[in-house]
Amino acid sequence: MIRKAEETDYEEVVRLSQYSLMNDRTVISRFPKEMILGDFDSERLVAKVHILDFDIYFSGEKVKMGGLSSISFLPEERRKQKLDKLLFEALVKMKNQGCAISYLNPFSIPFYRKFGWELISNEKQWTVNKESNHLRTFGGSSNVKEFSRDLALPFLQKVYDRFSKENNGLIVRSEEWWKKGILKVNHFVYLHFLKDGSADGYMIYRFENQNLYVDECIALNDAAKKSLWTCICQKDVRYEQLIWRTFEKDHFSFFLKNPFILSEVKPSIMGRIVDVESFLKQYLFEPHEKPLFLHIHDPFAAWNSGTYLIKKGEITHFRKSAAGSVCIHPPKRGLQLDISTLTAVLFRYMKPASLYDAGLIKGPNEDLHLLEQMLPLKKSMCMDRI
Repeated sequence: MIRKAEETDYEEVVRLSQYSLMNDRTVISRFPKEMILGDFDSERLVAKVHILDFDIYFSGEKVKMGGLSSISFLPEERRKQKLDKLLFEALVKMKNQGCAISYLNPFSIPFYRKFGWELISNEKQWTVNKESNHLRTFGGSSNVKEFSRDLALPFLQKVYDRFSKENNGLIVRSEEWWKKGILKVNHFVYLHFLKDGSADGYMIYRFENQNLYVDECIALNDAAKKSLWTCICQKDVRYEQLIWRTFEKDHFSFFLKNPFILSEVKPSIMGRIVDVESFLKQYLFEPHEKPLFLHIHDPFAAWNSGTYLIKKGEITHFRKSAAGSVCIHPPKRGLQLDISTLTAVLFRYMKPASLYDAGLIKGPNEDLHLLEQMLPLKKSMCMDRI
């Protein structure tokens, strides 16, 4: 039976986390808005998922998002579709709570693709040897100060919020999320300040295993980024490598004395549109005088299947008929695509033309060009671990 885990079930929740995730976590409810959905065989928990209540920034506005975390199940239940049913119930819960989108950090990309989640963001990692000549410092402002995590938090929040509103897909971080999900005990913080006393950049870093790790660096301009880089390069501490984690479109390495460094790009997070109609209504399409039909197929969440008309900023949803299709014959107008492809397109993770060439989008070529013209230029990103 699938139900919400209560306080009396937490011993079972801890047991499953320790067994399945190799997680010695004893405090389960990290956040007040966390819901634990479990599949119970009598009183025995055989599968679970944690649903976190988030917002993300999209087109400068907040969109409600459900984050799935600590997904786990007993190995003997793998082929009994326990997790399939649990993920479906999680989608139902999120839809009823008004979530238009869902995020998760995958343990297996192929596994979650079966249920409609798709890649939406990559992360980049630079690895630089300290003794190499790559560590070029920059002149200019040196107004960088080191702060404790608690004192830095108000400045971190303001810089992050400004940066997030200028991009798509970033999680709206509460003070609680900063303290429990971002800032760790071994973290140090650098802040870059303007003359008026406001911060326009920050760096969160740590020392571990004889390496210096920059886990997050956000700057609102190049001057702040260069000053933070200079400061970390001049750090008077022994380490072998500087390992810098950043977002995919961060091209700061171009400005180094020698940009020939190890740069790795890998997928970081998957997303899924929970409620297509709601998400499309919140999505800021570029205005166009021509209407566009999207024929969406969602085999896992049937409420999303149907035809959507985008016309002059308005969204109209034509739901599937009782027979299971919008029309008997393939539509002559509009584009046909499934929920995973739609997610990758709207988050600008993949170009529509590439998916069209791969056969994942079908329809008239002129409608493909129309979709490309309607999509905003901002590419989505997310830097958080859920």
